[in-house]
Amino acid sequence: MREFSLEQTGWIWPALILAVIVAGITIVVLLPPAGFENHQAIKQPSPTPAQDPLGGTTVFVTPAEMENYITSLRRSAVPRDPFLNTGEEEWKAFLCEVKNRPPRLEGIIQSDGRRVALIQDDRYHEGDVVDGFRIMQIEDTQMILAKGDKTFTVQVTE
Repeated sequence: MREFSLEQTGWIWPALILAVIVAGITIVVLLPPAGFENHQAIKQPSPTPAQDPLGGTTVFVTPAEMENYITSLRRSAVPRDPFLNTGEEEWKAFLCEVKNRPPRLEGIIQSDGRRVALIQDDRYHEGDVVDGFRIMQIEDTQMILAKGDKTFTVQVTE
């Protein structure tokens, strides 16, 4: 048996693989497919209205009409995360509500003519920011907070 040098074996394997691929493609293209010797063209149904099992009328629409309908749905529908199920959407809405809920006012202290709000065991003055809410005004029994374009009135909790 003849031995090949390293240079010769470098091109033999790629050439062999290429020959097998070409032979496979030739067989697929040249041989007739089995089972289709007596085939006939399938006739497409004409787009006419038909009765559906529930008693309504089924109407065939063109792809352009369907695309227009889907586009109108996308414009009118509330955007929804397709990866969340209903329970997760409710949880996400709950978390958003909690995030936008103003903090609890535990008490108000008046010292030297200035009022101080007690929130989460800390002291805050007018103008301070608590959980994203700016304290606009501190009164005797309530404070007024602002977040974005909304204002909130928070009463002292009992």
